[in-house]
Amino acid sequence: MSSSRAAGSNFDSQVPGDQPAARWEKYEGNPVLGGDLGTCFDMSVIATQGIYRMWFSWRPKHGIGYAVSSDGLDWHAAGEVVLGPDEDSPAESLEVTRPYVLDEDGTYTMWYAGHSASRVVICRATSSDGLKWDRQGPVFEPYALWEKSSVMCPSVLRASDGQYHMWYSGGERYEPDAIGSPGLTSFSTKVTCTPPTSVSRTDLKTLR
Repeated sequence: MSSSRAAGSNFDSQVPGDQPAARWEKYEGNPVLGGDLGTCFDMSVIATQGIYRMWFSWRPKHGIGYAVSSDGLDWHAAGEVVLGPDEDSPAESLEVTRPYVLDEDGTYTMWYAGHSASRVVICRATSSDGLKWDRQGPVFEPYALWEKSSVMCPSVLRASDGQYHMWYSGGERYEPDAIGSPGLTSFSTKVTCTPPTSVSRTDLKTLR
């Protein structure tokens, strides 16, 4: 297990519209993760049982790492990935990145990007402890023109009616061109699914 820190600063951000400026204060100990671990990015954090749990993209390992913290500041990362490339799965043979995790009544559900040599898709996996994961394979694949060969960076919420809503990025393999999100861009697309292993698309331009 390892952790790391460095220096940070403060900045002001003006929120559009009539809302007052929002002020964010950067933690002086930033970064809270990285250092000897190498490039760590696109994390998903939840708090359960008094512990902060983080899953993160771990570039040197081509997979998803895991870290824990008691306060959200001092993080301790496992030495190996908890989910890595799967040579037996064409969709995930190159690397896996960009996790998003929900705690669903004691079961962790993860949506993440599966990379192959030709495209990037969004996959799903479940776990009882956040460490050992049962893969269900791809649940969402690129098909819209703006998505090109890649969909990634899923962000998922589960509504009170049990339906799942996903916002995601699409476009280039490593630097997305646009975000599918309600009312954000002309490419806005919301993904809904019930149950979470099947998905359907809704063009939000018809819903605004």
